[in-house]
Amino acid sequence: MSKIIPKIWPQELHTKAKHLILKAYLQSWLAIVGQRFQKIVYVDGFCGPGIYENNEPGSPILAINTIKEVLNKLGSARNLKSEKIELYFFDTDGDRIESLRGEISKTSIDGSRIKVVIEQGEFEERVLPIVKGLQAERALYGTISPSLFFVDPFGVKGFSLSLIGEIFRLNSSEIFLLFDVDGIDRILRAWDEANSHIMLAIYGDSSREELLKIKDLPDQNQRLKMLRDLFWVALRNQRVGGIIPFGMFDYSQKILYDLIFLTNVRTGFSKMKEAMWKVDDSGEFKFSDAEHGEQLRFKFTVNHEDNLWGILMAKFHGQKVSGLAIKNFVCDKTIYLDKHKTAALKKHESSDISKKDSIIVSNRIRNYGYPDQALIQFP
Repeated sequence: MSKIIPKIWPQELHTKAKHLILKAYLQSWLAIVGQRFQKIVYVDGFCGPGIYENNEPGSPILAINTIKEVLNKLGSARNLKSEKIELYFFDTDGDRIESLRGEISKTSIDGSRIKVVIEQGEFEERVLPIVKGLQAERALYGTISPSLFFVDPFGVKGFSLSLIGEIFRLNSSEIFLLFDVDGIDRILRAWDEANSHIMLAIYGDSSREELLKIKDLPDQNQRLKMLRDLFWVALRNQRVGGIIPFGMFDYSQKILYDLIFLTNVRTGFSKMKEAMWKVDDSGEFKFSDAEHGEQLRFKFTVNHEDNLWGILMAKFHGQKVSGLAIKNFVCDKTIYLDKHKTAALKKHESSDISKKDSIIVSNRIRNYGYPDQALIQFP
């Protein structure tokens, strides 16, 4: 039986955390692409009514307000190249669409710069023409406008692995995806030929045998882990480079879903990590309603530079490598940020560290920092 979704519903704490991540990334993404491209595309494929019961703004209003803030900031600095930002909001429910129209009508939008499209319909049928239009743009002009797809379905249906592949073949697109692993597990446990198409749409036809093996495992935690791992493999097969999951848990510490950011753009990967660190600076990238109450920004005492140092030593011990190689490794292969890399290296260049644990730095112009051209000898 399908889950009945009301027209408007209360905003949960984990939803606030999700919106903090989305807003932080939108700010960075727009500030970067807005200075380089004439057109930008943002798609919210399961947009909802635009408001919650407590009058908190929904994701479409949050996106519009964030875009307006960035436009004002960049415009005042005369650094704005983008002449058009296209926003697409889709939902299958007519009542939610009408509610969103009403909420957007309350906002002031510069129609000469921001194009807003609000339509009722299935995500895939609405998004494919946008993807095809971007593909045609590349064929005509040799370049393609950057696009960000926010995919937050009401349940497990509504997106497919093949569509993710279509989006990523654009090479300038990124996806912020809600992955309802608990819901997927429930459907998997009730697997039959009548509903198998749901699972195979998400994982791909080649995953059938592996899914059936996972289905028979008695331990739910093991199933959830393997369902996540299998999805990462499926995404890699679609040539998705960067994948960052952020777990959302309820008051009973039960996993609700993973927020997954997908990108083939190194800068986007780095900026989304920064957004997620703003919500959880433990480096675990998770949010629990039970642990944090109303506090959405929290501190932990984890020693990140020591954790990262262990990762760097496992990769580079005994080697002399460039600052650029270390920077790219930390960006592409770890959850850590450039500031964590600097702290880890600085600590091990300190006179307080024994020689057997010290790095030796050469080829840097100034006597500080770890620029791209610097050479770092690891112990």
